[in-house]
Amino acid sequence: MNHVDTVHASALFGLAEASSGQFLSEHLEVNEEEVAPILRRAEIKYRKPVEGYVYSKGVYKEEVWKMFHESLEKKGRALLSFQIDVLNDDDVVVTYAIYEWFVTKK
Repeated sequence: MNHVDTVHASALFGLAEASSGQFLSEHLEVNEEEVAPILRRAEIKYRKPVEGYVYSKGVYKEEVWKMFHESLEKKGRALLSFQIDVLNDDDVVVTYAIYEWFVTKK
């Protein structure tokens, strides 16, 4: 909790950032030992204060992942941006973040 008795912004950011790595890992479709993902940029938007439990989930857009995989296969490297939503226990998005990952083949 922060000074106004809501979930601290750093906790929300930490959850979203860790979730972005997990989301990337789940959708890579390649052996993780063959690539080196590096987080390049993060942009977060705090929409409303939250109390209590929160959870996160990635926003999957098939066309984004398709272009990512095509570029990774063709060039051996690719950029990928996707959104992570942080929701309260009423399933309302309280925070969202866009993460940009640079992935190269080893």
